[in-house]
Amino acid sequence: MNAWSTAVAAWLDCRTRWRALLGVGVVWWFASTLLLAPLYAATLRLAMLGSGQSVLADQDLLYFVTSPIGVAGLVVVSVIATAIVALEFGALLTILSQPPQSPNLLAALQLLLSHSARLLGVAAKIVLQTILWLAPAVAITAATYALLLTKYDINYYLSQRPPAFWAAAVVVVGLTAYIAVVAVKLASDWFLVLPITLFEDEAYWRVGSLSRRRTAPHRWEVRAWIAGWAVGSFLLSMTTTLVIGAAAWRIAPHWPQSLTTVSIGVGLGLTLAVTAGAVAHLVEIVALAAIVRRLHLRLGGVIPETLTRDGGLGNGASFVTRKRLAVGMPVALLGAVTLGFVTLSSVPVEDRVLVIAHRGSPFSAPDNTLAAVRAAIAEGADWIEIDVQETVDGEVVVFHDSDFMKAAGLNLKIWDATASQLADIDIGSSFGADFATERVPTLRAVLDECRGKAGVLVELKYFGHDVRLEERVVEIVEAAGMVDQTKFMSLHRNGVAKLKALRPEWRVGQLLSVTAGSSRRLEGDFLAVNASFATRELIRKTHHGGRELYVWTVDDPMTMSALISRGVDGLITNVPAKARSVLAERDDMPPVSRLLVDLADRFRIPPPYQPNALIDSP
Repeated sequence: MNAWSTAVAAWLDCRTRWRALLGVGVVWWFASTLLLAPLYAATLRLAMLGSGQSVLADQDLLYFVTSPIGVAGLVVVSVIATAIVALEFGALLTILSQPPQSPNLLAALQLLLSHSARLLGVAAKIVLQTILWLAPAVAITAATYALLLTKYDINYYLSQRPPAFWAAAVVVVGLTAYIAVVAVKLASDWFLVLPITLFEDEAYWRVGSLSRRRTAPHRWEVRAWIAGWAVGSFLLSMTTTLVIGAAAWRIAPHWPQSLTTVSIGVGLGLTLAVTAGAVAHLVEIVALAAIVRRLHLRLGGVIPETLTRDGGLGNGASFVTRKRLAVGMPVALLGAVTLGFVTLSSVPVEDRVLVIAHRGSPFSAPDNTLAAVRAAIAEGADWIEIDVQETVDGEVVVFHDSDFMKAAGLNLKIWDATASQLADIDIGSSFGADFATERVPTLRAVLDECRGKAGVLVELKYFGHDVRLEERVVEIVEAAGMVDQTKFMSLHRNGVAKLKALRPEWRVGQLLSVTAGSSRRLEGDFLAVNASFATRELIRKTHHGGRELYVWTVDDPMTMSALISRGVDGLITNVPAKARSVLAERDDMPPVSRLLVDLADRFRIPPPYQPNALIDSP
């Protein structure tokens, strides 16, 4: 049987059993949504409790995932995820092997669950083998970073791209090629693992070697099938996304403008998008299952006669019934109907959001300089966000990086510099000749510049060389009489706790880029999170706990509008004038238009109600 005959046979297998295959997809979608996602969270929670931590943020999370218990937790989660995929794939293989006239979904699920222990063992073996193959790449990545990218601040390498950066890039390209080769090898070696596990009486620890032995003489054909399926899946997913996006962009401006109809439309649109994505995924995985089954038979595999004759009905899972499979349907229908109303109700009619200038206005002047601070004030910023560190002689200065390689091409660490040395370093010429007089400002100078004009959001930077940073910041702010016009935050949890202990009444927040666990257990009066994590649920929980939530760093007008609609309290942005323009335009936008901008942002399509002033950057 040639490739064409195999493809035709696989297509016929799917066509004659499409109802049962669709049933598998529906059952698995409900199971994943209602049962499996919480399982991931529970596994992570157990690992965190085992480490003695209730919440992890940024550097804590990095240390956690590289600790023994963190690695063990990741392995367990990976095994569970792989087993879930294997169960779905096994259900499809079983349906495809049943009589075409009477495929039996319940029998397939029962047979599958009776083999669940074997499938879990196979999943564990797949994960462990993958880890072994990827371990050299991880080790080389860590060594490359340590040897090439740690002499100076990482921002210097990212912005200036010295030879060390390109050397590291070459290593990354090589490692990417290695990972691609490993992925193809493992996929072809394990290509027949699941049908062998389900249909042949072999110990689960031998199925990998059996699959590899059978595919070895045909490895290039198997790899061609894998490549063809991957390309086809990519094209299907991309086409689905483009069609839905284009339809939404065309329909949205003409949709009825009452709040009720728009809320229904949003719910229908989101439901359509989720459904289309689920259908595309089902088509992709069904196609792969059909190909795997046909090649399994071609390359010497067998399927039990009881399965091909009567569907393989057994006693392994009698609790699986049609009635119980239908229990989750009303929940999904109710969710689809109310989703639009919930989305609409979360959009505030009045915008109450702070414009927070990230390091001043860094597109108008060198960041963290007095020129950038003045520009941000002129552009309408409510607050100016700055970074502070200590010099060797105890001065608190405003600077982001650990050294001056990016700003001035000078290999000098902040903690090794004196205030008098900093007064001679030109940090403005690299931005433009007009800023050659700019120097590293002190915290006192920035406070004086902002007094009565804008608040100051002070981020405390820690590079492991701080001495009395929190105490000195407190002394300077109190001496300047700016307590009521300042807020403070840091990525360093201990720094946040220490400053809060020194001045419990001050407004001190936790800065986050990633987090695991409950954010309610974090110290601080507000959270400042990466904008990609600012979901409605996180915003709601943060507000419910009596805290504000700021997002960083947001420069795109559509994303700004979407985040404002979700209810964030502050936008940390490099373009304060643009943020101010967004707020001005939103004052004239009805809630319907704001909601559509939010929807457009979620689907990454041009918003049908984008105001003209949002198109051009100031």
